[in-house]
Amino acid sequence: MVLFTGTSCQIEGLLSYLSAKNIDTSLLYTQDLICHGTVHPSVWRKYLSEKKKEYNSEIKDISFRNKTEQNWGKYKISIKFENGIRYSFATSRYENYRF
Repeated sequence: MVLFTGTSCQIEGLLSYLSAKNIDTSLLYTQDLICHGTVHPSVWRKYLSEKKKEYNSEIKDISFRNKTEQNWGKYKISIKFENGIRYSFATSRYENYRF
């Protein structure tokens, strides 16, 4: 028996793949997680490409759970660029800002 846990779209993808390969799923159990919504990979790549152009630099690191002293308790996405610039926005407020 196998338990697969993931977002509903990940589970659907797994089941579609297994079905296409004619793999027996009678011993597969799935548990989906509540998802706030994930962006399609092509949209994410385009977003990152635009940020690279905007800041004229390659991306060095991305953090999806960045917390700062000022915003403890609010999750922020932070992108660090190779040129030293860091771009960040709070996921709870949807505000964009630079620091």
